[in-house]
Amino acid sequence: MELKWSEEFVGRAINNDGEQPIEYTSQTTIKNKSAKGIRIELLGENLQNGGGCLYVNDHPVPLNSLVSLPLAATMKLFFTFKIPAKSSVCIEKLEVIEEPKQADLTEMCSSEANVLVITPDYPSTHNLYLCAFAHSRSRYYLEQGLKFQVASIGGDRWVHTIYEHEGVSVFSGDYGALKKLLSKKQYTVIVAHFVDLPLFQIFDGYVTIEQLIFICHAPEVRFRVLGNICRPYFTSPLLNSEASEEFDKREAYIQKYARKKNVEWVFVSEWLMKTGAELNNADFLNKRVINNLIDEKLFPYLEKKKDDRKKILIIRKFDNTRQHSIDQSVLAILELSRRQFFNDLTFEIYGDGNYWEELVEPIKNFPNVILHRTFIPNKDLTEVFKRNGVLLIPSRHDSHAVAMGEAASAGMVVVGSAVTSNPFFMNQAENKTLADPENPAELADIIERLYYHPDEFIEISKRMSQETQARCNSERTVMEEVSLIRNKLERFRDELIIPPISGDNVELTIVVPAYNVQDYLDKCLFSICNHRNIGSMEVIVINDGSNDSTSSIAHKYAKLLKGIVRVIDKENGGHGSTINIGISEAKGRYFRLVDGDDWVDSENLAKQIDRLRNEKADLVLTLATYEYVDKAELENVIEYSMLTEGTLYHFDDLLHKNYGFRKRGPLLSTATYRTDCLKKAKFSISEKKPYVDMEFNAFAQRYVEKATFYDLSIYRYLIGREGQTVSKEFWSKKHKDHRFVILNTLEELERMEDYSDWRRKEYVYRLVLAPMIDSQIFMYDQLCLWSEIDSFLDDLDKHPEALNAGKEYINCVNGASKKILKKYRIAILIGRCKPITGKKSKLVRLAKKLSENPRLKRLAKKFVPSQIISVLKDFLRNR
Repeated sequence: MELKWSEEFVGRAINNDGEQPIEYTSQTTIKNKSAKGIRIELLGENLQNGGGCLYVNDHPVPLNSLVSLPLAATMKLFFTFKIPAKSSVCIEKLEVIEEPKQADLTEMCSSEANVLVITPDYPSTHNLYLCAFAHSRSRYYLEQGLKFQVASIGGDRWVHTIYEHEGVSVFSGDYGALKKLLSKKQYTVIVAHFVDLPLFQIFDGYVTIEQLIFICHAPEVRFRVLGNICRPYFTSPLLNSEASEEFDKREAYIQKYARKKNVEWVFVSEWLMKTGAELNNADFLNKRVINNLIDEKLFPYLEKKKDDRKKILIIRKFDNTRQHSIDQSVLAILELSRRQFFNDLTFEIYGDGNYWEELVEPIKNFPNVILHRTFIPNKDLTEVFKRNGVLLIPSRHDSHAVAMGEAASAGMVVVGSAVTSNPFFMNQAENKTLADPENPAELADIIERLYYHPDEFIEISKRMSQETQARCNSERTVMEEVSLIRNKLERFRDELIIPPISGDNVELTIVVPAYNVQDYLDKCLFSICNHRNIGSMEVIVINDGSNDSTSSIAHKYAKLLKGIVRVIDKENGGHGSTINIGISEAKGRYFRLVDGDDWVDSENLAKQIDRLRNEKADLVLTLATYEYVDKAELENVIEYSMLTEGTLYHFDDLLHKNYGFRKRGPLLSTATYRTDCLKKAKFSISEKKPYVDMEFNAFAQRYVEKATFYDLSIYRYLIGREGQTVSKEFWSKKHKDHRFVILNTLEELERMEDYSDWRRKEYVYRLVLAPMIDSQIFMYDQLCLWSEIDSFLDDLDKHPEALNAGKEYINCVNGASKKILKKYRIAILIGRCKPITGKKSKLVRLAKKLSENPRLKRLAKKFVPSQIISVLKDFLRNR
């Protein structure tokens, strides 16, 4: 694919000597239905300042990168090559290629790396300032021979990129890509900057024995106070910004990970460590303070002259967020403009962002304000520091410790805000160069003081440099990090750390059905076994004839935890056969199932066992969440909001509509049963069939009398892996099995005399089978098997209560199946070949009009093709 300006660019330097960015644009429309991905490769050299960056539909393609993006059948692509002000770049290669599938760039990450560094952003020619402090560390990691991969991860990074920045390999992608990286089990140490709720949720499912290092800069532990601070410029304060369910979850994760033995919390200041513990009520087990690196080799002290106090520098991102306090800098300049000495000052301003024009508008016409809408590479900052004397860098929350420290190390006097740890690092007690974060006049006063006291300016310059270099030099900062990482690598053991086993009675049996789950079983069993109550459990892994490494993984745990984990290897008999064997083999007082490709929250499982020791209920309900392979967020499988935690209920009372279960009752993922209730029920789950968890849900509560609820989220249900039962391809092979399970469940209920109580049957009809009936009709539509619907409804007609429950459910949810039941006969008659619930074809649009014809409605029910043709002709004649 050729871009109209690409030939002009390749092989030569492109300069922008102006004060504004320049852009080259092109667009194209992809109509290749066989192409599923686009690969873009951009190679070149950044010759000056920001260099240049290509953007595809606003997604950055930095220099020396390979980009992979998914492609729809028809898709418009907008290309923009942007060169910032005072910048130049040389492009050596620009290639855009359509591919049959989207490339997986996680496979191109370094195969030798055993350390993964996770950041929300990373410098590139898109923006050289993004998490530049992380890159400063990376340079030392390289020098010290650490083998690491940087992963810049964000929820909206649907376009994946791999690039090199000053020798550092960087991958940029979304949460699904991070899960792929962690699933490799290649990284023994994971260093995370700015750990947040999505990362905690991913680590919960994808990190087992790896060593975690959380480097905390402030947002990780001060998130409740940031809503107002980081709101857009010139907007009203937010109300109740410190209270939210998400913040509560985040605080709970901090408390949880504060106690983990494989987690080290590294705070960039003593103030932050103390504040983080207080704000989150957290007692950090492994913690230390390592200040941010200020590279004394890159930013040596440059002796200042008295006239340098008149030269003021601003370097910042100009995005629309108040945390960077650009408005305070601008207002301080406006305040200074009203003072007699203003024309004796100069202001150099560097940066860029989505709010540049709005923020600089009040000062852009001052002759002594020089605007550079560009970024400066870290290595070139020293020259800028050399020709200026004062760094103006106010802030509302972020200490900007690295930017302030680098300037101070080079001899600049830092004028900023007295927030967070700034008073300590900038020695406010002696230097007095920090102002109230909302008082630009005070910033102007400090600059005026330095102007009229040049000797004090020189004294502060020397003191700031000496103290910064003594406190934040490489030996006391990044080299301590390197030592910590090496220590974690050396101490890492590829085995489960077994807690003391008490030999208590077996309170809980967990049965793990496992068929070809080698990529998931280790994580599953680790989560089940890695907690303090493992001695009160029995874990039975039933290998259902797997032909991969499933059995060997299971036997590894059986060897490690003799008497607790045991493995039953058997010929393939399907999910139902593993449940049948599991119930018969179980010895624990209580029983639950965990599929081999799912996992559990270990800590909450331990809490459940604590409570089971004194439990009297036959059924204990807990919570479960869906874990999507491509997302970080967890979604509740079901809410038992009608239940009060700890209350002992009569199960039959929960079967009444509105008083008890509403959408779902006990599920495989939420139910823990008293084992003797299951054994007494003597039911048998269908073998060599999928979807049989619904049979288990229907039959397991046969002898349940008492039920209770624990507000513990335990089960993690994986959604999105290949081969699961929710794909269209799987439906095409197994729709008959789905139908079989529905009808078999109905027939089994008829044979069970205990189900003579209409409420138990009605519960199964309404909350177990009705959703399955809805799904069966939807499957038929997706597979264009509408002729099967009538025979399916005829089979259900033998069980009128179940059929009525299904119809009531379909009408209540008012979804696809309601539409399908209205139109499936018309679809048969007109020979439709696409799902009714898919994109409307001309035939369907015509059929919709025809369906409004009373004569057609009568004929459609009788399936009389010749008369239908006659009606079609009449309709078309009269259109």
